[in-house]
Amino acid sequence: MYGLPPESATWRVDVDPWTQTDHFLASLIENGDHWGRQNAVLHGVKKQQLPKPVQITRPGEQERTVKGPRDIAAWLKQHV
Repeated sequence: MYGLPPESATWRVDVDPWTQTDHFLASLIENGDHWGRQNAVLHGVKKQQLPKPVQITRPGEQERTVKGPRDIAAWLKQHV
């Protein structure tokens, strides 16, 4: 059944510890950081001077970086 608030559920199959609001806020922070970085570059700041972009790891999500072909091959061995 869809459309009911999360508090009304008595049982869930795949429980996501984050609500839709939490996911939205994380995306808002990441997008706000992106726009701020782009604005800084447009005003003359060099990309090398900027800190790393903000990436909020969601529950159940691993780090998003791939370090090279060995990481890709290891992932394929695990999932294929």
